[in-house]
Amino acid sequence: MITINLREETGSTIYDWRPELASIIATRLQERHPALRRRCGLENHARLREAVESLLAQLSRAMRLERPELFAYVVSDRDALSAIVSLSLVDGGTVLGQVRDTLQQYLPGPRGKLASEYIRFAQTRLHLPEPIAA
Repeated sequence: MITINLREETGSTIYDWRPELASIIATRLQERHPALRRRCGLENHARLREAVESLLAQLSRAMRLERPELFAYVVSDRDALSAIVSLSLVDGGTVLGQVRDTLQQYLPGPRGKLASEYIRFAQTRLHLPEPIAA
């Protein structure tokens, strides 16, 4: 059983670090997935960073509320996300995979694992394919 403190701390850490994490994730997506970048118009780094920052804020909220289904709902809400970035299911899987990998790298131990579980829950719930290899 994951303690409330770990969920709250992880959610708060993601929220506090979201500008830096979003910038890292946006850069990695642009560098590692050129086809995705062209297809979805992700050349605009600021726009992509804003979209990822919003996604991280929603992940943080879902974690603090202990509601992984809330994060899955946000990811599935095409209107909310497509206003910033237009993504297909394959592209959404790639973006979430990059978010997951980056959080595992930058959040220590159990925090990275917990964030990864929330992201995998959304990927499974929405039947998103595994990320396309860079």
